[in-house]
Amino acid sequence: MLIEFHLPLLLPLLGRWQRMHWQQRRRCMKTLAEHVAVAVHGRKPSPPLARCRISVVRLTRSGEPDHENLVGSLKPLLDVLCAPGRVDAKGHALHPWGLSIIADDSPAVIGRPEITVGRPGEWPPGTHVTIEAVQ
Repeated sequence: MLIEFHLPLLLPLLGRWQRMHWQQRRRCMKTLAEHVAVAVHGRKPSPPLARCRISVVRLTRSGEPDHENLVGSLKPLLDVLCAPGRVDAKGHALHPWGLSIIADDSPAVIGRPEITVGRPGEWPPGTHVTIEAVQ
């Protein structure tokens, strides 16, 4: 199974994400979840993918961010792709905006997601995501 979609927004880089107020992060997660839900409408796997490969291309006209910022920008997207419902040791819900596309964001499920920077051309500026099921 292959799920491919384009988001008309850029994922927030790690430095920006760390400086956000918790309410701003919450709004960002809600917006991201809504965009992903619309983008994958009708193509959501059931049950969530147990093993997959994820590739993300950040399409922007500005310069390339440093590697740490780029990799850190994946966290909100991966949280949205995960199945919701589990709780951590403190009783906090994990992945409350989760859409159940992947079973979990652990390395056993997603391996090492690939993220690159590209220039808009084939797609408009934003984020292009490819999720490929692995046997």
